[in-house]
Amino acid sequence: MKNISVVDNYLLRYLSAFENSFFQEDLKYLKKTETKKSISKTLNQRLKTVLQPFFDKIIRKELQSINPLFAKFPQLATEETLSVAFSKIEEKLKEEPSFIPAGLIENTIVDFANFIRCFLSDFERNKTFIEQTLFDGKVITEITDISATLCLGHEQGCFVLIINTNSGRFVYKKHDCRTDVWLHDFLMHFFVGHVYSPKC
Repeated sequence: MKNISVVDNYLLRYLSAFENSFFQEDLKYLKKTETKKSISKTLNQRLKTVLQPFFDKIIRKELQSINPLFAKFPQLATEETLSVAFSKIEEKLKEEPSFIPAGLIENTIVDFANFIRCFLSDFERNKTFIEQTLFDGKVITEITDISATLCLGHEQGCFVLIINTNSGRFVYKKHDCRTDVWLHDFLMHFFVGHVYSPKC
């Protein structure tokens, strides 16, 4: 849909700036081009999730200017009408758009970059434990892909990461995982064969 491409095109300059800055750092385990692309893709999804309410609001506003009925029933707008509305939004995006709160994009990117750094620090500190606990001692030499849940995230940009490595896949949450471990052990002790619980 055109509204998706409008947002993607607008975010390109922010993503390019992020890549030029973030990937200049010495990021161990994030050397592969495919891994870097997965991080940029995850950031792009994160930004679109954060911006969605503001784009929905301005789309309704533009549709209403064409026909007041569309304010309550945007689904009645034809493809041609939507195209006109998105073209107007595209024009607004050529300058700093007033409908996006100042600093929202920049702050989201900073939080995201800090969260990835935090993950890498935690991963480096717990790497041996992860290898022994989750992958039967198989050494992790590279991270091949990083993706995230598409929720808005927790406080200060934290959310759940899905990490793929040469040794296997694991989930990263920025909290004390002892509760997860306890639940896993409980389920495996009392409900083994009836309930699946991923290894913690």
